[in-house]
Amino acid sequence: MLHTNETFNAVDVDLCNAQWNNFVELHHLEIARLKESPSKTLRWFVA
Repeated sequence: MLHTNETFNAVDVDLCNAQWNNFVELHHLEIARLKESPSKTLRWFVA
């Protein structure tokens, strides 16, 4: 998903970077959570 500025003629790079960084942080938290799961299947998927 591209984020454009108010005039829709350029991509808002700062907004893209901020949202990407947020996604990466949440992704790492989810991987850590799955690694601690009691389910062997879930732990296998993130090994």
